[in-house]
Amino acid sequence: LMEENNAEKNSIEQEWKGKLEAAQKAIEELKAEHTRQQEMMKTTPHIANLNEDEQLCDMIIHFFDGDKESRIGGKAGDPINDIVLSGLDIEPNHCTITATAGKLILVVFEAAKVYVNGEYVSGKLELMHSDRVLIGANNLFTIVNPAEHAAGLQAGIEYHRFTYHDAMSEIQNLGRNDETEKGEALLQEDIAELGPMIGEVNAMSCAMDKKVKFEVVVIPEEGKKRKTVMVSMFSYANSCSFLLLRDEFISRKYKMEEMYQQFVAEDQAWTSIAQEEDPFYEDPSKETRIGTVSISLKSLGYLFEQEQTFTVTNHQGAARGELRVEYYPCKENGEVITEEDDIFVDDPDSLVGQPLQFQLKVPYARGIPRCYKDVYCRYRYFLDSEYTSTPQITGPNPDYNFLNQHTCKPVTDQFIDYLESCPLMIEVRGRQVPVAVKEGDQRTTKQLMASNFSTTTTPLALMDPEKQAIMSELDSTKKRAQKQQSKLIKVQELLNGARESQSDSISVAELEKILESNAGSMGIAVAAFKMRVNKAKEEGNLFKTTAKAVINSEEVQQEARATAPSKTCGIL
Repeated sequence: LMEENNAEKNSIEQEWKGKLEAAQKAIEELKAEHTRQQEMMKTTPHIANLNEDEQLCDMIIHFFDGDKESRIGGKAGDPINDIVLSGLDIEPNHCTITATAGKLILVVFEAAKVYVNGEYVSGKLELMHSDRVLIGANNLFTIVNPAEHAAGLQAGIEYHRFTYHDAMSEIQNLGRNDETEKGEALLQEDIAELGPMIGEVNAMSCAMDKKVKFEVVVIPEEGKKRKTVMVSMFSYANSCSFLLLRDEFISRKYKMEEMYQQFVAEDQAWTSIAQEEDPFYEDPSKETRIGTVSISLKSLGYLFEQEQTFTVTNHQGAARGELRVEYYPCKENGEVITEEDDIFVDDPDSLVGQPLQFQLKVPYARGIPRCYKDVYCRYRYFLDSEYTSTPQITGPNPDYNFLNQHTCKPVTDQFIDYLESCPLMIEVRGRQVPVAVKEGDQRTTKQLMASNFSTTTTPLALMDPEKQAIMSELDSTKKRAQKQQSKLIKVQELLNGARESQSDSISVAELEKILESNAGSMGIAVAAFKMRVNKAKEEGNLFKTTAKAVINSEEVQQEARATAPSKTCGIL
């Protein structure tokens, strides 16, 4: 029995000794391979992976040596790929990279998605050292070409080490900027976070043929200087489009991933999910935003009216019709302030402490697409917590005849800042009329996405809230200039009248009637008259004219420049 135990013990020891030797040999081989790889990395062009976790970067290395073509694609590639990748949006035969005379040449196969430095590429392209290459939806690499790197350093080129998030931000065409303000930096972080998710859910939609496409959009917040990131969801099945908040989209993504796992595992449970529970579905009857217009309210600070027809633009910047918007400063009883009232404010700060009323009118909209019904407009003004809305009307050319009077009593510095920097956003909203797919159209989701796929960057629509406000601001400036000119003309007429009557004096009261019209800081010439009038009034004298026209007097001009406030605006 002891002999049997000893024999079994020796057998076990021999077995473990053999395993230990094999493990040690394997470790030595790995060390040797690692050393060889480290040496090759110094001289041989290669790609290295980028990962969200910095510790996992440069863990996957693929070398390109000689003139050999390296095929890249999925495990089902034919012929078998040299570099096999897995994940969303990886084609069986995706692309090739060939090292030729120290250069790396990329060739992208048809229908394959490859981004280089944030730009979608197709066909043939030379890859440079430090280029970022995204293959499919989530296989991200950086190009390393030691010879090119060394030559570049000698030539004075500085190479930046890009992180995973830097590369993903590039794909959204909004790379990071150290000088960017905090709000813009947070916006970029949201975009960088959502960008990879958008790629994943679109790839899942293609794999399961859900006929839905997602994209990131940036939209200005109402009454604020900030912008917010949202996700556009478009259904090819009924041509309906919806905007999802970030949190809502992420919640849907988790459900999509669960469905996709069932799809990959060939579990048919994903096909029996109720339509209202399907994260790829949205009820077409749900109200949605058709588009917006942004209206500058700066003119109100000068008590000017504004009448303009604005283009209604959607989140992609496409025109969705026109909206007529008018606003008029008015008195408390609703009577509109006109030219005859001769009320003019040259500095909005002079309104602080006073009441201000104005009427906002939305007479009509024109050219609204017929795929919308129950169309109406809504907006939130200044500190309002609730929306103010027009009636709902179906048809491409709704007549709203909407009028609402707003009052600010009294005007505050906060309100003046609001007028100066926060355009009023009016949303045009409605319900979509589903459009069925054309009979005989058997295209898959992937084919539908490819038919309108951007060839430059991942779709990212930016809506500029001041784009349509420029014209109204120019109009306001023109009106202010006209008011100043009108005031000067009246003074000149008063002088001419005095000359014609051979009078050498002008009544202070008459000048005050012209000059006193709620003006803050005036033009140089007008300010000069103002100072002379006040001086004459204090001395109890009449304001005397001379043979030289006072409006052109160098003496008056110099006096005004010496004493007038630095913030002046006028026509000389």
